[in-house]
Amino acid sequence: MSTNRLLLVCVAAVIAIVFGWWIASPHLTANAFEKALEKRDADAIVGFFEFDALRANLRREVEDGLPPECREEGRCRVQKWLSAKAVNLFASEQSFRKLFSTANWFGEIFGTEGGASSSGGADIDYRVYRTGLNTFVLGEKDDRSGFGFTRRGLAWKVTHFHDADEN
Repeated sequence: MSTNRLLLVCVAAVIAIVFGWWIASPHLTANAFEKALEKRDADAIVGFFEFDALRANLRREVEDGLPPECREEGRCRVQKWLSAKAVNLFASEQSFRKLFSTANWFGEIFGTEGGASSSGGADIDYRVYRTGLNTFVLGEKDDRSGFGFTRRGLAWKVTHFHDADEN
């Protein structure tokens, strides 16, 4: 086999591997995230979140929800301060660890007494929805709202909560 042909085969193999990873990695991440949710493994769940990006996105959403007069500089300082503090308290590793360590958080969300499908409770059908080259949403079937993941290096992290109306 000539050198040029060998080089072409190697380049094609690398392209196929990269493309395969790009297609498969969101599904592998979603599967691992679902398993952590089913097991109620707070440490594993928290590991999927990028809290700085999540806080920034939540702060932006809260500020967008303020009345128009509050968007001006120097106005509504108490509301802005409280909303920023609330986002910082909620979107932290410690808060999420505590939240996902509670006994029945799954039932509170999905209205079940049990847990996720593996433990005999609700059978939630999740889907991966690509929203961009480096983003996807893990949401319930037929509902593109859910956890917004962004690629960070070779890993995927939850950076926002995606609303179906966004894209």
